[in-house]
Amino acid sequence: MTLPTDPLSTISDRLERFVAQTPGIVRAVLFTPDGLQWPPPQVCDADAERFAAACSMLASVAQNLFQDRSGGVRQNAVEHDDGYLFIMHTPHQVGVGTRAVALAFGVEASREADPGTLGAVMSKWIAGIAGHLTVQARDHTAPVR
Repeated sequence: MTLPTDPLSTISDRLERFVAQTPGIVRAVLFTPDGLQWPPPQVCDADAERFAAACSMLASVAQNLFQDRSGGVRQNAVEHDDGYLFIMHTPHQVGVGTRAVALAFGVEASREADPGTLGAVMSKWIAGIAGHLTVQARDHTAPVR
């Protein structure tokens, strides 16, 4: 058996396994601050794109609320009659100045999921892929072609 050597396919595979093997998980996404799925999907999935964008919006609101405080937002949680939404911000900021951005992790879970256990599992999963959780920021000075 050959293991994938592409870090992006490894992350995608791990994300799929996380959803399949974690009780109560409905879906999960890694996303950029501007709401894009990461790694980019092989096939367009409008529902997943909306989920990534919504998670990004909630993460941004939380960060904006605490912008004048030291430290950073670690997670967001939303409880709904049908389940939960958890967003975990990664503590890993790698890059030079504003040239790199960290990703965040959004998870939708059913009512049957245990929030405490899910938080611990999410933290462990993020720690396991921490070296891959940074993407280069877009270059806004480059000419558009």
